[in-house]
Amino acid sequence: MTDRGKLVIILNGVSRKKKKFYQQILPGLSEKYTVEVWETKHRDHAIELGRAAVLQNPIGILAAGGDGTLNQVLNGIMWPPTPCLS
Repeated sequence: MTDRGKLVIILNGVSRKKKKFYQQILPGLSEKYTVEVWETKHRDHAIELGRAAVLQNPIGILAAGGDGTLNQVLNGIMWPPTPCLS
């Protein structure tokens, strides 16, 4: 079997559209990739999950939610800040 690559999706756990995600979006992604969905459970959890996702070395990290979820995931991915190279 060919390695399809892993996607980590960080999903806003309180989203009203969560059911739609699982029914309409996830099946299509799962046909092409190995997908792990991590749901947020508390405030700022997406930051922690973003940090953890980087360590999994996936081919992609997706934020599923709104602007706040995206902001937190990006902050987690970018933590700790990379020093500037001169």
